[in-house]
Amino acid sequence: MKLKLLFVIPALVFFLSCRKDREFFATGTVIEQGGCFADSYLIAIDNPDPAKHLFLRKTSSPTIVPYNCSNSVFVSLTPDLTGTGTKIRFSYVELQASCLSFSEAPNHITVKNLSSL
Repeated sequence: MKLKLLFVIPALVFFLSCRKDREFFATGTVIEQGGCFADSYLIAIDNPDPAKHLFLRKTSSPTIVPYNCSNSVFVSLTPDLTGTGTKIRFSYVELQASCLSFSEAPNHITVKNLSSL
């Protein structure tokens, strides 16, 4: 038993010391200015997946609008990223309060590590 611990403990320590805090990045395309804030823009998420993108949620009913809570978000952007069609990359931080009453409306989110692709 002691012999096993001699191998297991160093391996565990090595694994934990080499483990990096990997941040998940999402990518998307700037569609248009909109949402609740003067600097918020609608972002269509590339390959949207509510299981992978925690800021998305499944739609509760079929909708005819092309951008909704299951495939897009509102993000506050810096002026250099606001051009329609700009590809961006970001890390999700948290949900923001929203002024939109439509239940299928995209979430407003706070992001970090925002950059163009």
